[in-house]
Amino acid sequence: MLAATLEAPAVLSDLTAETRAHVKEAYVQANHSTTKAMDKREEALAVVGAAAEMAIMQAGSHVGIEPLAFDRWFATADGTDTRRAA
Repeated sequence: MLAATLEAPAVLSDLTAETRAHVKEAYVQANHSTTKAMDKREEALAVVGAAAEMAIMQAGSHVGIEPLAFDRWFATADGTDTRRAA
């Protein structure tokens, strides 16, 4: 019934445009697994990104060069012999 209400013209449901938009968003969030999966994916990527940043900071603190020099090196490092930190 809710889906039918949202698919019908707004004048038939007697909802304001703002209320209708909120109800529609809540309906989509609650009923579409794609949206939920995308939210979980974004959350997982944020966690992985934070973990990578922490690992980079840890590595930088242990290689024995100044933080700014490490940051410059890391920004351009591509794994070739000429760009190794040590």
